Amino acid sequence: MFRNTHNRRGSSTRARKPTSRWRAFCIALVLVLTAESMLQIAPAHAAPPADTIRYRLLARKLKGDATVCIDDDVPIKVRVVSAEQTGNQFDNVQTISGAVVDATMSPGGIGTLSPRLAYTGRGTLAPGEIDYNFHAVKEGSTTITFEGTVLYGAVKNAILRLGKALGIYSQNFFGPRVFNQIEIKVEKCNYKVTSISKWVSTGQVQVKIDATITNCGLIDDGSGKTFKGECSVDWSVSGSQMVDCNGPRSTTTSQATVSGERNEDDLKVKVEIQEANIEFKVHCEGDDGGVIDDGLPVQMKAAPVSFTVPVSGGAGREDQVLQAVETVSGYMVAGVWRVK
Repeated sequence: MFRNTHNRRGSSTRARKPTSRWRAFCIALVLVLTAESMLQIAPAHAAPPADTIRYRLLARKLKGDATVCIDDDVPIKVRVVSAEQTGNQFDNVQTISGAVVDATMSPGGIGTLSPRLAYTGRGTLAPGEIDYNFHAVKEGSTTITFEGTVLYGAVKNAILRLGKALGIYSQNFFGPRVFNQIEIKVEKCNYKVTSISKWVSTGQVQVKIDATITNCGLIDDGSGKTFKGECSVDWSVSGSQMVDCNGPRSTTTSQATVSGERNEDDLKVKVEIQEANIEFKVHCEGDDGGVIDDGLPVQMKAAPVSFTVPVSGGAGREDQVLQAVETVSGYMVAGVWRVK
């Protein structure tokens, strides 16, 4: 069982300050988790037999629709999955390890891509995944095509390469083929912005929240005075100890729009971070050795921030409010520099 709020001498421990919403949120979550751990699980019913097995290749840019500047890196996650199809329903989705994926770019020369030919992860690697990286070399647009082959049996790398060279793709030997494409547009950026926002809730439960923007490119709209860029935002949330529980670090991403208005001497920058949804995790260990790990979703909305730097670039610090389980005061520190 988990320890209660009584101290070792038996007297009741009372908070001297009003209970914060974060603490109430955590207490409610712990109660839910404890209740769930006591419930009996209903017996599972056998699913109807699947009509067929479907395979898909999924590809996504980890930074979303963030502006890509010359010399930027674009990480890409590729997965091969299977699912059982019964009518219009898809169930039992699984990642496929050992599938081979070949990547090509058209047109070439806009950037470099690595690796080109690789297997979806096995063992200690992420199951069913491959991490690609596109490095932008020059301005322009390119389409990356990912072609995956689900292998039947222990087909060795040498046999696979020989089969590809000879154009042999018998599905009885190599298995189904799957495809996907993503487009990348490389821009000539005029400014770059990096920022970090920090918030810490007060009270008995201390929740730390960070939001970071790294190397966000701003593009001239043609006027020489207005600049704009789309950015990826990395979020991090963690909670302090509360009785037998704590809040392990959780992460997620969202997008932001950064704009700039330039006059002769100054550049006024505005950062607008989109809402982010994150799972606030709770880890509890009871006196009897029982462990519970779970979490509940939390929506976070940061207020827009504006600051002014010299035309050549500079840094600024501004207050910033975050709306989550409760309103939390914090700040943003940002740096802006000109790209030559």
